[in-house]
Amino acid sequence: MHVLNGQDIHLDCNFSFPDDLHYESSFWFKHEQKTQCHLNNPERLMLKYDDRRHFLNRSSKDCTLGIKNVSTDDAGRYCFRFITDGGPKKVWTGQHGLQLFVHAPQISNLPASLTLRDSIQGSINILVSDVYPENAAQIEFCDGIPGEKIVNTTKKGQDGNFTINATVYFTAAISHNQKKCTCKVTHANLAHPLFTSTILDVQYEPRNVSISVNPQGIIKEGDAITLSCTADANPAITSYTWQKILETGSFYNLSSNKNHFKLSSVSQADSGNYSCKVMNAIGVNKAVQCINVQYSPSIAIPVGLGVLFIILITVAVILKFVSRRKKDKNKQASAVEDFKQAPVVEKSSNSQDEHAMVSKKKQQSPSTQNQDKVYANVSESHGSELVYCQVVFADQAAKKKTDMQNEDALAGTSEYATVAFKNS
Repeated sequence: MHVLNGQDIHLDCNFSFPDDLHYESSFWFKHEQKTQCHLNNPERLMLKYDDRRHFLNRSSKDCTLGIKNVSTDDAGRYCFRFITDGGPKKVWTGQHGLQLFVHAPQISNLPASLTLRDSIQGSINILVSDVYPENAAQIEFCDGIPGEKIVNTTKKGQDGNFTINATVYFTAAISHNQKKCTCKVTHANLAHPLFTSTILDVQYEPRNVSISVNPQGIIKEGDAITLSCTADANPAITSYTWQKILETGSFYNLSSNKNHFKLSSVSQADSGNYSCKVMNAIGVNKAVQCINVQYSPSIAIPVGLGVLFIILITVAVILKFVSRRKKDKNKQASAVEDFKQAPVVEKSSNSQDEHAMVSKKKQQSPSTQNQDKVYANVSESHGSELVYCQVVFADQAAKKKTDMQNEDALAGTSEYATVAFKNS
């Protein structure tokens, strides 16, 4: 007889004897052997009757034994013996008795945590042993997780025990992470289902990476800001890499391996895109944040343009200096030329009254009369203390006269000056 642990069972039994004999007593005993009930002194194996084990009805030659909440300790060969009198006592024993098999189904324990990879097929395997009958067992895997279940049954030994090997295959997803997966075994003869469970640890690379700026709002020159990097990852993030993206597209590594990066006093040069790269044992991911530093208006001259500007200013100064020197030289040359064209100095023999007379020559051609000229005649007296100088200026109005004007009109417009110098 095959029963499951915890059941209430009846060992059906009845007996009979000749009418000339009288029933005296009876009892059940559990035989040590598995095949026969012959025993010289079975009283030592006599069952003790209580609320759990008892005769259902000892009258009418009914010897049925009832056992409540049977356990594996109750398994074995049960034999019945009764005694009659009416002459010599006779002992009557059933030859084979009843073999009781008590099955206690057990389910293998799953690990406390089962590690899986996102988007990769995983499996859960359980063993259910000592099942009878095996086709009455129902196995349910991880409610809410679709998958393919494969069940194999293996018979174990002559005692009728069966072992069920059940495996479910499914594709792990991030939504399964930290979900409790319970495997349940039910049986028609089991008072309570069997359970085993595990926590699914679905691992995946960092995702939902983001950078936040604190404090929020407008960033001005001189402000202190903190960039914080967050991400969802399993297993945990092992490293953070902060970089500034240059205009050329290359990266400049910043000295920080934490989930935040501080800028104590920002300037215009700190504007740009900042990247936070996070990594765990599965993979790498990153996020980019733009920082815009506002600043006061200013004029910035590129280095090359500044150098060119300085060169141009220097050249202009040099050219102006050269031009001015050239003009000065031209003026000096003109003065020398005018001096060379002045009349010759005539010396007077009169020691008492020597005069320097400067007169304009009237014999000039009409073409030269319209030009402004200054003539000087200096007469020096060696014996006198006075030096006389007479200067004649051509009237500017004479330029407006025609060549037909007479010499008297031209002479009438002349001016004379007499200057006396004392000999030093």
